[in-house]
Amino acid sequence: MARVGALLLVLLFSGRAFANDWPTLAHDPRRTGYTPEFVAPPFREAWRRDLGEMIDVRVQPIISEGVVLVTTYRGRVHALDAGTGRPRWIFETRGPIFHSPSVWGGRVFVASQDRCVYALHLADGREIWRFETGEGIHASPLVEEGVVLVGSRDGFFYALEAGTGGERWRFRTEGPILTTAAAEGGLVYFASEDLHAYALQISDGKLRWKRRLVGQSVRSYWPVVSESFVYFRTLPVRSFWQHAYNERADSGNPDRTSRVAALFKGDPWSQTFFALDKRSGEETVFPVLWTAGGGTVPHPPVLLPGGRLATPAPAGERTRSSGPTSLALIEESSRRVRDGYLRVLGDESYGFSASGPWIFSSHHDQLQVVDSRREPDPERNPITLLGRRDRPVDERAPQGFGNHDNHPGWHAASVARGHVYWITGGSWVFALRGGGG
Repeated sequence: MARVGALLLVLLFSGRAFANDWPTLAHDPRRTGYTPEFVAPPFREAWRRDLGEMIDVRVQPIISEGVVLVTTYRGRVHALDAGTGRPRWIFETRGPIFHSPSVWGGRVFVASQDRCVYALHLADGREIWRFETGEGIHASPLVEEGVVLVGSRDGFFYALEAGTGGERWRFRTEGPILTTAAAEGGLVYFASEDLHAYALQISDGKLRWKRRLVGQSVRSYWPVVSESFVYFRTLPVRSFWQHAYNERADSGNPDRTSRVAALFKGDPWSQTFFALDKRSGEETVFPVLWTAGGGTVPHPPVLLPGGRLATPAPAGERTRSSGPTSLALIEESSRRVRDGYLRVLGDESYGFSASGPWIFSSHHDQLQVVDSRREPDPERNPITLLGRRDRPVDERAPQGFGNHDNHPGWHAASVARGHVYWITGGSWVFALRGGGG
């Protein structure tokens, strides 16, 4: 009985007892983007709030213990009541914040372009400690095994004690670190602008493996860790409009993987999706050719139960420019593709997350949901929850934010305690209450 009590204390302190929260970017340290909580249509609006400050497109709402946390370019952390949207507290840093905070053990960890990592009390926003790096920080802190893990533009990856902010170790790369890390099994995974993926031991920072990637950049998003692989995405070397992906790979052929592998062998600069063995770093080719325009790295895949991942992949269209592809489910073991769940534009980024069988997709101020249990049908399966593409949400949010330069409404939704939380319109936070099954 004593052992059970001790285990509960550990779970409570680690924050993992709050299974229905969304306490960190993409839900968990593995960055799966998935919660088993079943939040399904019909949805109705619970509340909306305009923060009046621009929110970076990479930011997801973070939800823990009845609090919604959102960061802004003004350098603020806004804490809102999860049930009503009313402000609880605001903490202000000295520089813009480009990513989400994380919650662990009743504390909020956030990184700013003012070079600092901060620890705050979740209850009232009071500062506990701060740690200064050599340059601004573009990523979201990860907390694992009582350690805060984050990379900086100074090229170092830092491990800090969650309780005190003391430095445990640092690891040097040969470029700025603009990606958020993922962790699992005592290893932390991240990428640097030196175009390498890294796996380090959390205990001491020792390098486990290092792998060269192809692309212009790995900025903005995060790796995703599955049972076998860690997935990375990169900004393609050439723009989308310089590719004729599907024509060259004949992606409509059943033997997609070998054909895509042959394409990469002849033209390695076409690759933007990397599946690396999480223990060795060895690569396995997946049949994913989708890329993004507008100078953005494609959104990472979402992991679903049963060894499946949800990501845009070739649907067989003979695409030369900004034509359509589709959201697909790919079996990790066989790499078999089942596509056609949601028609997406091949040259633009989307935000994805999942709750039970429901996959949420956001793009240009439109939030949609797809039931992965149904047969693919891009015309009938998707349900639009809010907004229209390139239009203000419900025509009531202010105009002037919808263009390809600031990429509004690409924020991935967060799901927690019966609600879907979504950022759109540059500065608006919405909460939708879900229905039954």
